Amino acid sequence: MSGITKYLDCPWIERKSTGAPEASAVKTSVQTEGQASFSVQLNGKRRLCVECIGDGYCHRQSAPIVTDAELSNPEFIRDVRDFAFSLEVGPDSWLAFLAEEYREYPGRIVDGSGAEVFVELDNFEVSEEALFGVDSDLEREKARTRSWFRDFCCTPCPPEVRPRVRIEARERARAVATILRARNPAATRMWGVRAANNNEPQE
Repeated sequence: MSGITKYLDCPWIERKSTGAPEASAVKTSVQTEGQASFSVQLNGKRRLCVECIGDGYCHRQSAPIVTDAELSNPEFIRDVRDFAFSLEVGPDSWLAFLAEEYREYPGRIVDGSGAEVFVELDNFEVSEEALFGVDSDLEREKARTRSWFRDFCCTPCPPEVRPRVRIEARERARAVATILRARNPAATRMWGVRAANNNEPQE
């Protein structure tokens, strides 16, 4: 069973450049060890091994939720905003985009202690008062949400501006940053990190 074990050690199956799952990785790892080949049915997006596919998420993969300290770091916020802008998602499409990205993340979001937490997208939804009130209230809240996405996710951060997140918008920014970082770990691993200036005189 060493071929099967070798495959199970891999948290997910890597995608080809076309975005399709590399299902042959299952057969290759098994056949090279002289075992009978088998395949796992994948949906083309979640690339889970046979250990995790029944649960719908990877037990080995996790991503940290964005912390208050990160939200207080202007350079972190700058990087989040610039990355979001680079995705070219319109303000009317951001909420659906986040929901889809969160749903397709194959791991867990965890806090500093490793406990699973859930990203709240309710902060982007309209309130019950507006939902069951007059149409003007509903449209006003939708417009406010659209304006927030336009300003935070669809506008690049000027280099001379020191960006910050208002207290009332922190959970929205946390949701955006957490989901984007979970789905793009390689591209976002240096968010908020800047090289230290060396001002010491050269000898």
